[in-house]
Amino acid sequence: MSSEIPRPSPVLGSGEHRQKVTEALRQAEQYRQDHQHEKGVDLLLDALQYGIDKAQIYYRMGNLYFDSNKIGHAEYAYRKAIELEPNHVNAHHNLSVIFRKQGKVSESVKFRKKASSLARRHPEQVKMNPEQVQYTRGYARRWLMWAVVILGVIIVSFMLFVR
Repeated sequence: MSSEIPRPSPVLGSGEHRQKVTEALRQAEQYRQDHQHEKGVDLLLDALQYGIDKAQIYYRMGNLYFDSNKIGHAEYAYRKAIELEPNHVNAHHNLSVIFRKQGKVSESVKFRKKASSLARRHPEQVKMNPEQVQYTRGYARRWLMWAVVILGVIIVSFMLFVR
């Protein structure tokens, strides 16, 4: 019998769990920049328990492994990210880099082409914070207002000169 206390099973998508995963991804990237790759990997392995953003977790784990020159581990992590999210452009691209580094040119070209194709078919969504959304909507409204005014001037001018 194990003396380990069982963890409660996570509820997929719960706000608290999503926040923990987001923070783990952020912190792991900081560890990557600080060249503390093992700490980053350990953190991401713990984050997998929540079942949220697993493809992104494996992708980031692949980056940490790649930076610490654990190419086999990085390849596994990128493949796992692709298994979970087949349209993961960056994982395909990074696999092409790994294969190029290993001298596997045909595999490298295959994954590079796949990454390019996915990038064209599935452009990355830009995420904006609420202030950016509000600013963008206001900007669009101003341009729409000016377009209506200019169109109105053109129509009125046309009507005056046609007579």
